Parts: sequence; structure tokens; C-alpha cells
Amino acid sequence: MKESVTTFLTVPAAQVMCVERARYEVVRHSILKNLYAYGPLTHEQLGALVENHLKLKLNDLAAWHYIVVEQDLELRGEIRPVPDSSPQLIEINL
Repeated sequence: MKESVTTFLTVPAAQVMCVERARYEVVRHSILKNLYAYGPLTHEQLGALVENHLKLKLNDLAAWHYIVVEQDLELRGEIRPVPDSSPQLIEINL
């Protein structure tokens, strides 16, 4: 049996999902790597970078995994929205 991670989503409100741990960690690593490399990014910019990096590993599920893991990382406090940014930017929460 594959190990999974319970994730928490903000949209729809307070939804809980299970994601295979290996996939979760691959997407988490890609999100954090891109934020370290490029600094604050919009949700769309970060998503495009992550999807491009992971499309061979996760096929058509890269976009879905990105959304789930990105929201979970924000709720866990690893990343955060940049205050007063327009368009809204995401950054690593130091």
C-alpha cells in the first residue's frame, strides 16, 4: 500500500484530500525550488513552471496536483501570499 499525505484545501472550503506521498513530495519540491529560484510568482506563473517541470512525471495530473499541494503548503505556512501585491504573488514563508 502506498503511503499518502492528507492535504487541506481552501477551495472548496475546508476540503480534505489524500495524495500519494511520493507525488506530493515531488510537487512540493518543484513549488519550493521555483520560488527559491525566481522569487515571488503569481499562481499562474508558478503553476506553469511546476506543470512544465512535472508533465512527464505526472502526465495530465500535474495541474491537479499543483493546485492541491500549493493550497496545502499555504495552509501549513510553508508559502504565503505577498501582502498588498497585485496581481497576487506567492512567496516562501521565511
